[in-house]
Amino acid sequence: ISSCGTYRWRLEREWSIATYKIARVCAIGIAMVMAYPYLPGAGSEALQGLSVFAGLVLSLGASSSVSNVISGYITTFGKVLRVGDMIKVGEVTGTVSQIRLLTIRLRTIRNEEVTIPNGTLLNSNVINYSALSREHGLVLQTEVGIGYEVPWRQVHAMLLEATARTPGLMTEPAPFVLQRQLGDFSVVYQLNVYKAEAKALVRAYSDLHQNILDVFNEY
Repeated sequence: ISSCGTYRWRLEREWSIATYKIARVCAIGIAMVMAYPYLPGAGSEALQGLSVFAGLVLSLGASSSVSNVISGYITTFGKVLRVGDMIKVGEVTGTVSQIRLLTIRLRTIRNEEVTIPNGTLLNSNVINYSALSREHGLVLQTEVGIGYEVPWRQVHAMLLEATARTPGLMTEPAPFVLQRQLGDFSVVYQLNVYKAEAKALVRAYSDLHQNILDVFNEY
């Protein structure tokens, strides 16, 4: 909102190509509709029948493609994801390497390229690890079960010590520990710590678990 009270609309970077494609299709469609009456034989029944047949074939054969195209535009303009985001779709987790009109491409931690139709995004739960981590950080959670004979304050201190030894984790907001469950033989402690970005999640978890084992062995 500007100082004079009027709204200023800002075109997102990811919207530019999608907006151009929509404008191009609309311009071509309007031109074809306006030019159709001037085509030779435009009023003949043969050309009209051919047009109806071509439209029927196109509508039957391209139903899934149209669904993917619409899903792609909803994904783009809804800012569901962007290139470079780490997401999880179904059982596939990876970094978005390319967003196309019909599909998106993910690169997994095993350096595999997975192609997912855009229609799948609307029919599945999409977890975007990067969307909020850019501003607020991503919360990493891990749990340990410790017997009742160990004081809970000591367990909290050891888990926080392991966090301090792990590189790449944030100190603000401060990490915290919760007593998740009082089991029959042990207390389940949950460590919550913030990471500035969603990249290298597997490595961050591995380093954190190694430091937890080291601290527990020391004490």
